[in-house]
Amino acid sequence: MTLPGMSVLPIMFLVVPVIMGMAALWLILHPLVQRFRGNALIRSGRSVQGRVIASELHVRATRETTRQWRVETIEFEPGMGAPVRGNPAISDTTEIDRSGMEVTVFFDPARPERFVAPRNQQSMSNRPGLVTIMVAILVIAFSVFFVVQSQALIAQSPL
Repeated sequence: MTLPGMSVLPIMFLVVPVIMGMAALWLILHPLVQRFRGNALIRSGRSVQGRVIASELHVRATRETTRQWRVETIEFEPGMGAPVRGNPAISDTTEIDRSGMEVTVFFDPARPERFVAPRNQQSMSNRPGLVTIMVAILVIAFSVFFVVQSQALIAQSPL
C-alpha cells in the first residue's frame, strides 16, 4: 500500500542496496573476527602437540561456484586430565590433508575444547577470507554507486 502521490520505487532503490551492503559488510567482518579470535587463542592460550586423527574434505557445488573446506578432528592432551578430541574452533586449512600429522595446538586452559591448530604452526592464515573480503568490498562499492545514481535519477524525474 502506498500513500497518494508516493511511489514505492524510491524506497526500493534504497532498501535493496542497503541490504546488499549489510550482507557484504558481514562477509568482510566475519573472516576478520574469526582470524582475530584464532590469534587471540594463540597469544593467550597454552600450546601443546596434538595429532590430526581425521581430515574430511567437504565440497559444496552450485552452477556457478564450487566451495571446498576441510574439517579436521584433532586429539591432544591438555595436561589436566583426559585427552581432548574435537574440531578446531577456527580452521585455516583448506586443501591440505594433515591426517596423521603432529600439529601445534593452542587452547584455552579454562575450556580446552576451544582450540586452534594453525596451518603454519604459529598464526592464522590471511588467505581463507581474502577473496571473500575483496568481493564484498566490490559489492559495497556497487551498492553505494547504485544508491547515488538512482537517487539522482529519481530527483530529476517528474513524479
